[in-house]
Amino acid sequence: MAKKKAIAGPHLVRYGIAGDQKFLVGDLLETYDELVINARMVAHMALGFASFLTQHAHNKPYFIDPETHIFQHDFDYLLSTSEEREPKLKRSVSRLIKWYGDPIAKIVKKGQRILPENFKDNHTRRDFCQSVIDFQLKVINERVQDSENVEYYEFLKEKGVVESSSFTPSLVVAPYFCMDGNTFDDWIDVNIECAKDSKEIASKLGIPMATEIVITQSVLFDPKNVKSLISRYKEIKPELFLIWVDAFSEHEVSEGLLDAFVTMMNDLKASGSQVVNLYGSYFSVMLLHRGILDGVTHGLEYGEERPLVPVGGGIPTAKFYLPALHLRLRREDAIRAVRALGGFESVADFHKHVCDCTQCQRAISKSPEKDFGDYLRTKRVNTRDIPYPETKENSVRHYMFSKQKEYTDKNIDKALGQLRDTRKQLRKYVGAENTDHCEKWASIISGLVTE
Repeated sequence: MAKKKAIAGPHLVRYGIAGDQKFLVGDLLETYDELVINARMVAHMALGFASFLTQHAHNKPYFIDPETHIFQHDFDYLLSTSEEREPKLKRSVSRLIKWYGDPIAKIVKKGQRILPENFKDNHTRRDFCQSVIDFQLKVINERVQDSENVEYYEFLKEKGVVESSSFTPSLVVAPYFCMDGNTFDDWIDVNIECAKDSKEIASKLGIPMATEIVITQSVLFDPKNVKSLISRYKEIKPELFLIWVDAFSEHEVSEGLLDAFVTMMNDLKASGSQVVNLYGSYFSVMLLHRGILDGVTHGLEYGEERPLVPVGGGIPTAKFYLPALHLRLRREDAIRAVRALGGFESVADFHKHVCDCTQCQRAISKSPEKDFGDYLRTKRVNTRDIPYPETKENSVRHYMFSKQKEYTDKNIDKALGQLRDTRKQLRKYVGAENTDHCEKWASIISGLVTE
C-alpha cells in the first residue's frame, strides 16, 4: 500500500504578509495546493488568518513553520526599532516566546542567543518540543475561541461552510536550528533529539510530523557533513523532510553545488520519507517531475531562495517572470527578451512565444509592445523607477499562473530542449547572468533517471 502523503499536493506557496491574501484567492486559489505560514505571522494575526482560511481560501490545507531558528541569530533581529523609543522585542516574537517557554524564554530574557548546550537537559528539551507543537495545533483555534466571532464560526461549521479541521494544520514541524560548517556537530545533535521527541509526541496525537533541515551552503560543500546528515536524519523516518539551504539560488550557484543538492535530496528520499524544498525554483520543480522531490515551495513572485537572516528589502522594482527562462527579468531586459522571442510581432505571437496565461491574455490584447510597456509601467521617484500598484498585480498574477503551468506540465524532455534553445536565443540580448542557468539545469536534469 502506498504511503499516505503528508501534504495536499506538490505545489506549496509561502504566505508572507497580510497583503499577499489577494493573490491567494479567487481565480488564483486553484493554482497551488497548500500554504506554508511562518510562526511569527500566525502569532501576530491568528484571528485574521482564521478568517482568511474560512472565508476566502475555502479551507485550503496549511502548516506552520515554527521558526525556532530565529533565536540562534543576532538578538537585534528580534527587536522592533523606532527613533522615538527604545528597542524592544517584536510583538510577534514575544507571543512566540510565551508559547515556546524555556529554554527560549530564559535565554532571550537575558538578551542572549540560544546555544546547543541549552538543550542538554532531556526534560527541558521534551517540554520545549511539546510547547512548539502545541503552538502549531492550538494557536489559531484558541484565538478564535477567545474572540467575539466564535459563535459565527460555530454557525459556519454547522452549515458545512467551515470544516472542523480548518484551524488544524495538516502536519506539525519539529523544532529545528540552522547548521553551518562551524557548528554542525553540536547543532545536529540537538536537531536529531528534537525530531525524535517531536515524532513521539506527534505519533501519540495521530498527526504527521515533518523534520526541517536548515543548513548553510558550507555544509553542502562538505561531503563528510552531508554523509553524517543523511545517515542520522534517515533514522528518524519522519513523514516529511523540509529542506532549506541558506540563500541557495538555483539560478546562480555552481553546477557542483547543484549536484550536491540533488544527491542529498535523493538520499533523503531513499529513506521512505517525502521531501520538500522550502525555497525552490523551476530547477526544483524539474526534480519534482523526476521523482526526487515531493513538493516545492515559493512565495508570491519571490521566495525561490531565502537567506536565514533578514536583509533590507529596498525599493521594489518592476520585473517580469519570463517562462522561457524561468526567471524574473528587469523591465528593460524583459522588453529586450520579448522582442528577441518575436513577441511584439502580433498579439498571437506574444501568446505563442512568450506567455498565454490568463493575465497575459487579458493584458496583451491590442498592441503587444505598447500593452507590455503598460504591463510593467513605473513612475520616476527620486531617480528611481517605482512600479504602480497595477504593475505589481500584473506581475504577481502572471507569476502564479506561470508557476501553476510549471508544476502541471511534466514533459521535462521537451523542457530541457527549450532551456538550451532559449539560452542560445537570448544570451546576447539579456546577458550570460540571465541565461547560463539554462544549460546548467539541462545538463544536470538530463543525467537523472526518470521514475
